[in-house]
This record gives sequence, C-alpha cells and structure tokens, in this order.
Amino acid sequence: MMALFPVSCGGCGQPLSHRPQYLLCQLCQDALADNPASVGGLLISGVPYYAPYLYGGPVEDMIWASKFRGRIDLSRQLGHLLMDAPHTASMIAKSDLLVPVPLSPIRGFQRGFNQSFEIARVLADRGQRPIHRGWRRKHRHAQHKLNREARLTNLRGAFLRPKGVENKRVLLVDDVITTGSTLSEAALALIDAGATSVTAIAVAQTNWSYLKT
Repeated sequence: MMALFPVSCGGCGQPLSHRPQYLLCQLCQDALADNPASVGGLLISGVPYYAPYLYGGPVEDMIWASKFRGRIDLSRQLGHLLMDAPHTASMIAKSDLLVPVPLSPIRGFQRGFNQSFEIARVLADRGQRPIHRGWRRKHRHAQHKLNREARLTNLRGAFLRPKGVENKRVLLVDDVITTGSTLSEAALALIDAGATSVTAIAVAQTNWSYLKT
C-alpha cells in the first residue's frame, strides 16, 4: 500500500512536512550528493550493467524500506533517482523493452508489490518505452540471507523462459546489484528466449567489504 501524507524521509525516517524530491530530507539529499556516481562494468555472465550509486547511506535505507517495510512510494522515488542519473536516459533510448526482474509468487505475495517493477515503471513512463509483464520466477531462498558463494548458485534455473522478448533490445531493471548473480541469471534467460541484446541497470551496487557474509 502506498504511504500516505504525512510521510517520513526515505533515508533517516524523520517526519516530513512536505514531499521533497526523492522523499529525502535536506540532510539526506546532501548525503546523496556525496555518493559515488556512474558505476558500470560487466556482470559475471558478461552482460554490461550500469548502477549509478553505491549501496549505502540514504540509498541503502530507501531500498531496504521499499523491500521490507512496504514503502512502495520509495520504490517509485528510486525510479526517479535512477532516471535522473547521467546515463539512464541514453540507455533507455537504445532499448526496445524494459524488463523488471520478477519476484517469485511467494515473495510477491509477501511484499505486496515488486519493487523492481515499480522502478521500471517510472523509467518506462519517463523514457517512453514499453514495459514487460508476466515473467515468472521459481521460489528460492532469499538472496539477502545468503553469503556470497551461496548467492552465486541459488538462482540457477530459477527464471522461466519469458515470452515477448524475441528480437528485442532489452534493458533489465533491478534495485541493487550485489554479486550480480540475479541479473546474470535473468539476462541469460532473456538471451535464451531470443532477446537481441541485454543490458542491466540498477539503482545501486554493493561493495562486499561493507556487507555481512
């Protein structure tokens, strides 16, 4: 359910007297400005990716609240945050279809929404590109509860063959890249289903030295 006004800051949780940009108070917006930008590279599958923020500070708080505290409003603000990053618009312009990483039916029921879909919907609306719906994924252990080694194998074979991606340049959308295993497995499924190309985009990328494993 979408959070109603009055609402709290997506970073520090302090009550907001209005609805500022990205639903962040001034202190958290200032902290956001110090976050490294324009991080890109290759996933373990060889698929190129772009993630403009490091997973930490207000960005981490927004993603966490979106996933685990029902803040669908923050999912959409993460979409605007990603859309306003330097290279996002050009990546959307080079794509034919935006594909959010799906949740398993069980995980979707537990959360009530798919945060990656909400992020992708903002990108699709502002970038004027269609969004893919209906892709399915088998239920597996939650990635955030696993160590690095387990994450790398947990999702093998989890993504069912998607329909409607044949001969499409796909932009695969997620909230955060940790090991890259989720996006890699999803990208391989898209390529196997006939996508012409796949590029991945996420709001943030983790640094494993900051994480508990």
